[in-house]
Amino acid sequence: MSRCAVATIGVFLLIAPALAWAETTQLRLCAGSGDGNYFAVGAEIKRQVARNGLDVRVTETEGSMDNMQRMAQGECDAGIAQIDAYLQYQATHPASRLEVEWPRHLYDEYLHLICRRDSGSAGIQDLADLAAPLSLVTGAPGSGSALTWDSITRLNPRYLVVETTHADNAAALASVADGAASCLMAVSGMNSGFLGRVDQSGDQLRLLTVDDPAILEAKHFGKPIYTFQQIPKDTYPGLQGPSGAPVQTLAVRAVMLISSSWAGAQAVAYRTLVEGLERAAPIIREQVAPN
Repeated sequence: MSRCAVATIGVFLLIAPALAWAETTQLRLCAGSGDGNYFAVGAEIKRQVARNGLDVRVTETEGSMDNMQRMAQGECDAGIAQIDAYLQYQATHPASRLEVEWPRHLYDEYLHLICRRDSGSAGIQDLADLAAPLSLVTGAPGSGSALTWDSITRLNPRYLVVETTHADNAAALASVADGAASCLMAVSGMNSGFLGRVDQSGDQLRLLTVDDPAILEAKHFGKPIYTFQQIPKDTYPGLQGPSGAPVQTLAVRAVMLISSSWAGAQAVAYRTLVEGLERAAPIIREQVAPN
């Protein structure tokens, strides 16, 4: 056999494992509703790593808690969740805590508190302070929005008087539009498909200020879980109209949770995923959390 042939075989043997990895490695990523930002984020991550041989299978789910439950059951290798939902899951499942790599910050999500203009409310504290407490739809059970509201009521029990119900996005919007409920809340990056529909649903809804300092008392390793940030002017022309002024609200981090067992078993793929996340992050933030 010639030296050239031996060299060719040697090169093939070196690249064959990489080719096999590229063809077979999958990451099952639990995202969120098809019209939400989590699903869009999953699609961008998939795009970033596909050229490097990692096949990301993005699964539509009911949101943060559903993602973590599916990870615990072995249905998903990774999931996107709000950091407050992740901390709550770990605290309430001490015997079956998720073993994940350090949560990777994707972008900040914002509490969109949206009420009927005829409700008389201007900010979150009005939900409890008005003579007749308002009714609020907090999202589907186990959703990030519902979990954040639960956290707010623990931090400030005054909000326990607010009548709350759970519903998916479409039902929540219909409930507020026809007056069956006063308000809805959605914790999300900006400009999701759902929030676009809310903004275009008519001029009877407005975006409220969220400014209760008691909420900032929640800490993790001494650092605030929530911060106050502004939704920029004219992000939602209908909800912020007629002035289009910025609206202060609550922000919480959206993070990528990656199974430690998957990362350990797929070391090359894990590095590819981390590099893909770094490339995707600025694109994601421009889409869902613009300055």
